[in-house]
This record gives sequence, C-alpha cells and structure tokens, in this order.
Amino acid sequence: SFANLRDTEPGFNAAGVMTFELNLPQGGYPDLSTVSDGYERILERFRALPGVEQAGATTTLPLSAETDFLLELSVVGEPPPEPGSEPFAWYRMVGAGFFETAGVSLVRGRRFDARDRVDAPAAVIVNRSLARTLFGETNPIGRQLNGIAGSFGPMGSVLNSVTEIVGVVDDVRYGSLRDAAAPTLYFPLQQAPFRRMSVVLRTSGDPGTITSAARREIEAFDPTVA
Repeated sequence: SFANLRDTEPGFNAAGVMTFELNLPQGGYPDLSTVSDGYERILERFRALPGVEQAGATTTLPLSAETDFLLELSVVGEPPPEPGSEPFAWYRMVGAGFFETAGVSLVRGRRFDARDRVDAPAAVIVNRSLARTLFGETNPIGRQLNGIAGSFGPMGSVLNSVTEIVGVVDDVRYGSLRDAAAPTLYFPLQQAPFRRMSVVLRTSGDPGTITSAARREIEAFDPTVA
C-alpha cells in the first residue's frame, strides 16, 4: 500500500517549493479590492528575490487541512438538472502564477494572467474531473457557468455569478493520495478576493535558504501582517 501511494501522481510538484500562510487584516485592508491588490504587490516582491523562480498564491494547498468551499453550479444554455443531481465543485481562489509555481499542468486553454482583472470578463479554470463531469469529451473552453457567485463573509467573495471557462488544468489530489481528484473550480484572485492565502514560492535551490528573506519582505511590505 505504501509503495502504491508513493507512486501515485499527485498533480503537483513540491520539489524546491516553500509555502507559508498570510492573512491580510480588515484594519489595514478594509475592502476586498485592497486585499487582491495587496497580494499582487506581495507576490511581485517575492518574484524579485534572488533564488525565487516563480511565485503564486492559493486559498488551499494540496493535501492540507485548510478550509474549502463546496457549492452548486450550472452550465449556461443547458437544461436544469433533475433535483438531487445538481453538479457540485470545490471553489479555490488562486493568484496569477500559482499553477506554474505549483507545477500543475495546463491541459487546454490558458492560465490566469494580467487580463483577469476585477473589471474584466469573469474567468474560471476547471480541472479535468469537472470538465469531464460537465462536458464529457467536448472542449469546454468558452462555455459559461452560472450560479457560482458567493460571499464568505469578511474573508472573501466570488464576485461574478456567470463566468467563462478559459482553461483546463490537470487534476490535483487535495484530500488524499488514495482518493480521486474532486471536481474543482479555480477563480482569479482579482475576481474572487480572499484574505487568508497560502503563498507558494518555487526556488532554484533549498527553499529553507530564503526563509529569512521572505520574512523581511513581509515586514517591509506591512509589519502588521503575520
């Protein structure tokens, strides 16, 4: 059993990666637009650090005990599903650069980038499992999903109820290596800001060597952020 688990493909590459959690407080970041802008500035600082090759952020790290959100959705233009058979998916918010940093492969379409601003058309990336559940073998790029807006209180919100699929990424095992990957939606941080994020840094060497530099960057950015 151990050998089988060891040989299981998790959908990400943790080699050379450092992670840590940040929480932007309401006092210094009173509305959600300041939260997403704050994380963009933080990631830019980290990308400039010697030894850091890529940087991203996510609400949920794979194989962690972090909180997730499981919500219902529907496909625009499709008849409503029978009661009790509505599709569900896990919601995860990510900053631009997360998939590249975590080593999650792109299957179709594109990753999130500077186009996915708060005032731009709403975008979403789905994993293979959700694409297969909703569309079978049909290309899902350009299809729209409905009913996905949601507020998570002061912590964050998905701002758009209708959004367009711009990419498909490989399945990532979040709960356990023994379990198949669950249907997942990824939202760009600008369009789905969230206060508590895990920063992910891919380094060119031992990630432990940049720990002190990472702490200094956070303190220089905002000493009230732990």
